[in-house]
Parts: sequence; C-alpha cells; structure tokens
Amino acid sequence: MRDVRSLSIAAVTVATLAGVAAISVLGWTPLELAAPTVSTVVAPEAVSRNLNCSGNVLASVADASKWTRIGKVATGISGGNRVGEFLTETDALGAIIAYEGSPEAVAATESVSLDNDIAAGYLAAECGDPANSQWLVGGSTQTGRDAVLTIANGSGVDARIDLEFWGANGPITAPAAAGLVIAAGAAKSYSVAGFAPNEPSPVVHVISNGAPVWATLQVSTIRGLTPGGLDRIVPVLEPSTNVFIPIVRPPEETVIGPLRVDPDYADTVTTVRLLAPGETDGTATVTVSSFDGGDPVVIATAVAAGEVVDIAIDELAEGDFTITVDSDVPILASARFSSYSDSSRITDMAWSPGIPARAGLAMSYVPVDESTLAIVNSGDTDASVDVTAAGETTTVTVSAHSSLKLTVGRGAVAVSSESPLASGVVIETRDGVATLRLPTEPLGSRSVHVIAH
Repeated sequence: MRDVRSLSIAAVTVATLAGVAAISVLGWTPLELAAPTVSTVVAPEAVSRNLNCSGNVLASVADASKWTRIGKVATGISGGNRVGEFLTETDALGAIIAYEGSPEAVAATESVSLDNDIAAGYLAAECGDPANSQWLVGGSTQTGRDAVLTIANGSGVDARIDLEFWGANGPITAPAAAGLVIAAGAAKSYSVAGFAPNEPSPVVHVISNGAPVWATLQVSTIRGLTPGGLDRIVPVLEPSTNVFIPIVRPPEETVIGPLRVDPDYADTVTTVRLLAPGETDGTATVTVSSFDGGDPVVIATAVAAGEVVDIAIDELAEGDFTITVDSDVPILASARFSSYSDSSRITDMAWSPGIPARAGLAMSYVPVDESTLAIVNSGDTDASVDVTAAGETTTVTVSAHSSLKLTVGRGAVAVSSESPLASGVVIETRDGVATLRLPTEPLGSRSVHVIAH
C-alpha cells in the first residue's frame, strides 16, 4: 500500500506540473507569489553608558552628622570624558564619565594617598556602571574601624533605596534602612555603623527601586591614635556559585609579623569573607593557588544561610596568589590583605571582591607604574588573550585552570578573549596597596541584533 500511495502522489504531482506547462503553452502565465519574509534583523540604538565615580575620601569630623572631605581623589580616564559631577549637601562629590567612541572601551579609576591624623593608606577603585542591585562585601564597624557607604544617582529621576545588612550572626535588622531617597544627579553618604554597629563582618545589599545607582564602601582603620588602612570596596551584582579573586599579595611575615604582637593588628591577616544570602545552607571550597607554582591551599567550609564567615588564610609563602571559591549555593566572596612600609610606616589594607569569569573585552585604568595584572582561566582549554597596555597589543596564552601575571604601566589596560576570564590588578605604593578588577561592559550598553520571526 505504501508503494501505491507514493506512486499516486507522484502521478498527481506530474499531472499538476504538466497542467501548468500546458497553460503556459496556451499563453497563460502562472501567478508568481513572493515568499513572505520570515525574519528581520533589528539594530536598536545602544543604551547610553555612563560610568559613575564615588569621589573624595570622607570622614565625620567633630560633627557626626556632617561629612568632611579629608582627601581629594585623582581620576584617571581612558576612552571617555568627565561630563558631570554629583551634588551633595556640601560640595561636588564624584564624577560622571561618558564614553567617547564605543561603550565597551571606556574605563576610569579614582586614587589617592593619605597620611594624616584621620586616615593613612592608599586607595584606588574603579568607577563603574550603575545597577538596581549591588552587594558590598568587606569592612568592619568595630572600634577604630569605619565604613562609609556612598550611593550616587546619575540618572534624571530620583531613586528610592532599600538597604539590607548581614553579619556574623545573620541578617541585621537596621532601623531607617528602607525608603532612602537619592535625588537625581546627587550622591549621599551614610555611616554603616549607624545601621550595623560593632559588626566585625558586614555585607551590604543596596537595592534601588527605579533609577539604577552606583554604590561603594569606603573603609578605614585607626588603632588608638595611629591611622593605618584605607580602601574603597566596589560592588558585585549578584551571588554566584563560582567566583575568582584574581590576585592577592599577602605581606611578608618578617615585615608584618612583629606588628601582630599587638592584638589590634589581628585584622592584617589575609582573610576571605563569604556569605550565602539565600535560605539554604551550603558548602564552599576556597582554593588558594600561587602564581609561582606549588601545591594549592584548599579549605572546605560549611556556609550557613545568611551568616557571614571570615576565613583566615595564614602562613602563606611570599608572593602573589589567586583565590577561587566554588560553592553548591550562590555565594558572595571577598578577600582582604595588608601591607606595611618601612619608609612611610603605614599599615594599609586592600579588599578584592570575588567576580565571575566572563568573555569579551574587559578594561581598567591603572594609576601607577609597575603594577601587576593577573588573568585567571578556569576553563578546560587554553585561552588566547589579547592584552593591550601602553597602546600596544600582545597576545598571550593562559593555560587551562591556571593564572598568568604581567607587569603593566600607568594608563589604560584591556584584556580581550573569547574564553571566560577573570582579571584584576594589584597596585603597591609607598603609602599602601590596592586592587582593581577589569570589568566588562554590562548587557545593554551596545546595539544588539534581534531576529524577529
């Protein structure tokens, strides 16, 4: 039956074609119908991308209700221009950077060295893209430790902010932390101690309803009458099960060891901070790998939902390290390390947030010569990476499941690869130490092609 049916269909087809041929011979022309379009390529205009910078170093001096500028930052920019400043209750604070050529090829970094009676150390932090949800991991509000949260709104409409706080004992109920209003084009700063007092391990979640904002956490330390420790923590967008801290540089034990006789210097130990902000307990594995080879240090730890845990990583050999955090639940991570200078006699610190690996172009502006760029490849295959520094591009190969570091100078540094990577820079100066990450452009900052069926 199957063969007969096939022959019947074939016969009908042949007959039909013969009919069409006969009509054509008689002078009739078959109607030609154009095939309908099944897809359209649409290229909408790119969303305007503006980087936000938090601005000057602040402290509450004498009057705790007012902020005083104690350090003026310098802003290094590549691929963009300063197009505005944020308004505050006192003076202009922070900057808005617009890209010049392409939205993905812009970077800006704020930096400053301080050595006064209120703060001492070196601060460097990238300016970044505003978002509606941001997490800040690091700092302390215990005695002698200060944490200043700055929220900047570069949009044309007001933003209503809700703040959430976590600590070593779980979520923190913070009075007056909801419904904060940041006016359009303005920035406001808040003491984290006012929301989470005497907390050794705070994590801050900044939620903006409406306009996206840029939030950072300025942290500083003063021990008795001696200031020593300054940094600005930049945000990450969401928890992840796999994050990387591209480079940390623990201090030499011969240098920092004598200071630790004083219990007030206990926070100079290299530390990884973890938080699983969801409702499910998990397990995390922290792997500390040396750039110089050798066996990695592997630490497995339980992470209770909502409770911040600090893991001290002591007795590391001298050199630079990459830290990888793998977890079976979404997690946030950050690492703190310290430095001490015999010449300036300043004890400083740097917080480096854990970031996921991403493909594409990542950029930063490095404010100091002889800095160290680290590139982490966690993939199963080698990665071909284009590194642009000082206007010259070099292609390097980063082996699978390994890291590579390069010395870079002052100016724009870009890393580009089709493989997912995590990249960061460590900067060491006479007054202290700092880290930068190389962020990739956010989704929506360029035109996209949409196939409409």
